[in-house]
Amino acid sequence: MENKRREVQKDESAARSRRTVVKSLVGGVAAFAAYHVLPTNWSKPVIEQIVVPAHAATSGVTLHDPCTVTYLESVDPGNDAFNVFGYVSPPTAGLTVNVSITSSITATSTTVDTNTGTTTTQADGTFSLDITVGSALGAADRVDTTTTVTGADGSANCFSIRPPED
Repeated sequence: MENKRREVQKDESAARSRRTVVKSLVGGVAAFAAYHVLPTNWSKPVIEQIVVPAHAATSGVTLHDPCTVTYLESVDPGNDAFNVFGYVSPPTAGLTVNVSITSSITATSTTVDTNTGTTTTQADGTFSLDITVGSALGAADRVDTTTTVTGADGSANCFSIRPPED
């Protein structure tokens, strides 16, 4: 019985050593193949710049919400000037910006006047537009704006409280 155990142990030992030899051979062949696949000298990549087609250049542009609207001045009796400012990211120049501005009387929820304007984004992605809207001789006390940018996702909404007449 003990002889039989010794024979089994010898067989297991021989099988382990054969596995070890096979593993070493496979590893050596893989390393040898990898060494010969790599270039001998590294060189600069052929592609140095990728030019994106114009229709793809604006994909993924986002208009940030909210925008900013600032009261500038009363330009003449019954009209007020405001500046609407916002930006898109990533910065993209030349996108068309459409702004709609509405003046209203907060206490009665009455719309006084609506006006629209158009501008374009600058190289840094910002836009700014001065726009005039009727105030019904100072009765309007709030302006709301909605901004959309052609080629950008989303819309921006902002408002401003018009300062009272002196």
